[in-house]
Amino acid sequence: MHTLDFEICLLTFLFSINLLFYLFLLFKKVNIFYYYKKGALTSKPYAFKNRSWELKSFETIDVLDSLGSNIKIDVRGDTIMRILPRSNININEEWITDKTRFSYDGLKSQRLQSPLLKNTINNFIEISWEKAFKEFYKNLPQQNFNVIKGNLAPYFFLKNKANKAILSNRIYSILGKLIDIEVVTILKELFNKLGTCNIVLGNDSNINIDWRSNYIFNSNLVNLEASDAILLINFNPELDLPLLNNRLRKAYLEKFTKIAIIGECTNLTYPCLNLGNNAEISLIDLAKGKNNFCKILKKAQNPKILISATILNRADSQTVLFLLNYISKKLDIKLDFINLFASEVGIYELGINKTFSLNESNYFIYNIGYDEKKLLLKKNCYIVYQGHHGDIGAESANLIFPSSTFIEKTSSFMNLEGKTQLTKFIFFPPGQAREDWTILKALSDFLDKNLYVYTNKLSLPYFNIKDIRKRFYYISSNLNLVESKNVVNLFNCNNKITLQESHCLNILLNTNFLPIFNNFYFTNSITRASTIMGKCSNFIYKDKNLNF
Repeated sequence: MHTLDFEICLLTFLFSINLLFYLFLLFKKVNIFYYYKKGALTSKPYAFKNRSWELKSFETIDVLDSLGSNIKIDVRGDTIMRILPRSNININEEWITDKTRFSYDGLKSQRLQSPLLKNTINNFIEISWEKAFKEFYKNLPQQNFNVIKGNLAPYFFLKNKANKAILSNRIYSILGKLIDIEVVTILKELFNKLGTCNIVLGNDSNINIDWRSNYIFNSNLVNLEASDAILLINFNPELDLPLLNNRLRKAYLEKFTKIAIIGECTNLTYPCLNLGNNAEISLIDLAKGKNNFCKILKKAQNPKILISATILNRADSQTVLFLLNYISKKLDIKLDFINLFASEVGIYELGINKTFSLNESNYFIYNIGYDEKKLLLKKNCYIVYQGHHGDIGAESANLIFPSSTFIEKTSSFMNLEGKTQLTKFIFFPPGQAREDWTILKALSDFLDKNLYVYTNKLSLPYFNIKDIRKRFYYISSNLNLVESKNVVNLFNCNNKITLQESHCLNILLNTNFLPIFNNFYFTNSITRASTIMGKCSNFIYKDKNLNF
């Protein structure tokens, strides 16, 4: 009888251990089957498809988030069979997220393969590249030259129609999440030649990029594990950056790190103190030292404050930034800003930080990869979309230039730490799609033949990727540091200003911080085109609107 009771207790104990281990893997969102060395859990999309010796491997980086995980892509012919992590202790260690590992089928789905023009009945028809450039040129905002007065005189005008001038102040470009540094560099120079600097971001951020410390992760990712107190502000690492959440969990398990959050709190797989979600109450209490967690931060030997850069998308962003710098100075803690998208830090490094707000009509919008929401513009606005997927941006466009994804070109990105990373060319783009920088180069050559400029030629002097890199190395020496970073000069707020003397607190909004992502699996055009990501979303979020 006693033997039977012992066996029942043992089986119950083993079942409980397996159940807890399964729940741990479920919440971790990284490399579930890597815990089983014998293959008890395997990658379902890859299972029974190929032998490993039949595959050809390419080493590159992941651009689906701002971490820049090192990955290895195994291909057979023109098909991606699987994506595996490459070990890099300074960035992703030996892990990658499920989104990185399984969204590769989205690189082939819903691709734009030829230039498209929207006709009068709102249907897209295929056209040649030459006709696409002619449509671009024909729809530039124009006005009679003799009616333009004073400082509104344009920078250039049409060669064939001397009385028609191009209004360069009505030409805008909006940038998306997956844009590489080469494209931003060549686009900026083309727009400068056209007499405009209207290159804007789609994230509505209001960051002072004069100080580099305002837009990069000023500490090192490795140092997070040595922290003894961490404060998260409007940053949910489980959904926003799961691999960074992995380091926070390791810090808690190894050093019993105290972790608190201001913002929407979810299950972070470790104990986390919720300090509230209201911007006015939580931040002011923290600045005045009324919060008990302030004492923990003061006593800590290696404290950290991690802030999502999207906090500066708010209308009261300047007040929020003042409070954050005040808290940083008072507690003597560096602020670590976390940009969540692959292109953002590189764009800031090149000096671009305008936001998108158009209140008039007759604008010409050059949309490069912005797919987050439909552009709400007034009448007579002409939109040209340059991208690789038929997503939201392509739907609202009048003219489409098909381009390449990150595996179809050699390009540069800067991750959240400010480290330059390189992607590697693996496949040619499908159909008539071309690399982004070659499209802009060909467009500049076409415009140079049809537009007259007072000062210089419109044609860009770049013939290969090395020429473009020499240019952006000249713009910012930080871009020349591949897989390394410079020591950042930190912004110091004025010690003489107190909270009582500051008038900016009067405009701090009494609103809650909003979550950044509502769906971990649908964060860009590639993941939204992935069938596997759709099934994951349907399983986790119970989305009934999916057709599979």
